[in-house]
Amino acid sequence: MTDADKEGTRQRCVQIEQILRSNWIGAHRALICATNEFRHWQPSEVEALWKLLPDLEKRKLSPHGPESRPVPRGNQRWKELAMKTAMVGAIDAVALVASPLALLSKTMRQEALPGLIRFNYESIGSSFFVKCPLDLLRQAAHGGMAVCVSRNGDFSVRNSGYAAISHTWAETMGLEFNDEKVDHDDRGINYKHFSRIISDAVASTGHHWFWLDLLAVPQIKGDEPDVQMLRELKTNVINSLIHVYRNADAVVILDSLTLQMSTPDLCAVAAIFSCGRWLTRMWTYQEIKLARKALIVTRDGAVDFEEMVNALHIRKSESDVAYKHWHEIHLKFMRLLPSDPRRVSLADVAFCCGDRNAENDVDYARSLFALLDLKWQTGWTYEQAMLHIITSRPQDTARIANLQGMRGLPAPYSWAPRYLARLTGMIIDGYTATQDGLVGSWTTFRVSRVIRHGEHRNETKHILHLELLSQRGEPFEMWSELSHGWTHAMEQWLEQARPSGTARLLCAKVPENLRVDHDPVIMLMVLQGGAESLGTVVGTLAMNDPDVKELDGERMQWLLA
Repeated sequence: MTDADKEGTRQRCVQIEQILRSNWIGAHRALICATNEFRHWQPSEVEALWKLLPDLEKRKLSPHGPESRPVPRGNQRWKELAMKTAMVGAIDAVALVASPLALLSKTMRQEALPGLIRFNYESIGSSFFVKCPLDLLRQAAHGGMAVCVSRNGDFSVRNSGYAAISHTWAETMGLEFNDEKVDHDDRGINYKHFSRIISDAVASTGHHWFWLDLLAVPQIKGDEPDVQMLRELKTNVINSLIHVYRNADAVVILDSLTLQMSTPDLCAVAAIFSCGRWLTRMWTYQEIKLARKALIVTRDGAVDFEEMVNALHIRKSESDVAYKHWHEIHLKFMRLLPSDPRRVSLADVAFCCGDRNAENDVDYARSLFALLDLKWQTGWTYEQAMLHIITSRPQDTARIANLQGMRGLPAPYSWAPRYLARLTGMIIDGYTATQDGLVGSWTTFRVSRVIRHGEHRNETKHILHLELLSQRGEPFEMWSELSHGWTHAMEQWLEQARPSGTARLLCAKVPENLRVDHDPVIMLMVLQGGAESLGTVVGTLAMNDPDVKELDGERMQWLLA
């Protein structure tokens, strides 16, 4: 690709990013989609996709979110209810006695009355709440079952004959025209909001009973008198999630974009869905991977997830141009096809969840436990949870040890990624995880001097420009960079380990062609015990130096602890 071609691609991606942002896609998500999924699209083609949704003035941020903040508590709530009831009663009296309804035929009245009934329900429904009784939550968690709710607000503990709803809290608890998330109410979900979640479109999936985490997982603020009991119950529910999703007839996906789409084109659904918030959350990854079947709700009804993936495969096979258009989108959703959790590896999680997040670190780790068939313990910290994952799957962790990403776990796991998100690089086999650390051989370099390091002038990256020694003792320069996560331990590697002669750079696999192949990942290591055999890893970098034609280092055996 010539420099002119590269500049043309860059300009096109910038235009597409602006189109996505103008359609209320967040800055980070817009950048990711413009440079990946829509990289080979024309701006006009991307713009045409958004014609499948309502115009911006009619489009909702959260079509299944609450219309307003929760109703007041105590006496004020009942005063408002009395006012609503009086208002509805007066309107009903006018509608039924003095309005043209009285003059209509029986058939026409039957058609008009449901609208009046719906008005009554929506007007008063916001003052009442749907909440699952605690005894049913205990019963379901103890038996590894699902406590489900019907459209009428009835509850039932079930092990079959239901659908599990997969959504993002930011949307389901977000106001429809205002980017504001409403706090979960310990009174439950008010009926009006509940009816928006379990809508006609959701009911069109053909299910009567639904599992919904907003009702089936205890929500804890921390000041409840029985808070410890609630925490234990929440842990039991989390540990039963593998059964909840595995036993569900289907997982029903609610995303604000697809909920407002109307099109028979499954590939267009996928293209819009790729921009949705549903793909940004860790919990939704677990939910679809554990599903037996997944359905995406649109304005027209439900789309079968697997049928959508098959349609993408057919579309991208039509021509070379079609392949470029649809390959990234097809790959994204093909990786999400439901599968046996025994076949879900940490590498799968790393590559499918690169841009997924959770509310906090603990929630991030907890979201993986059902998927990996592990048991959560009340009170665990993030670090304890990640160490449990690593010790449960040591060799699985060894396969992702050479990916670029943040480090910082305690010995003997300094080599393991601290997070499974935002990892880049290649899976490299041939390394063994033991109780003492990771064993294998790496191409090794001594650090002669630091030429410069710090923040990049034009980009949000940390750069590190070093002079290294080859295995022949000859100096050469290497430029590497880090997009995020420069840590105190890495700073100490520069300021203390390098001057003392204990700093090393390790490279698991040196590509045959540094100009063409994937940028190699470099580990920053500190010698331990004074021997050239044991070390701890403090961080990783991606080598991005077009002037380096070869990496001529010594291949050495190490135990990384």
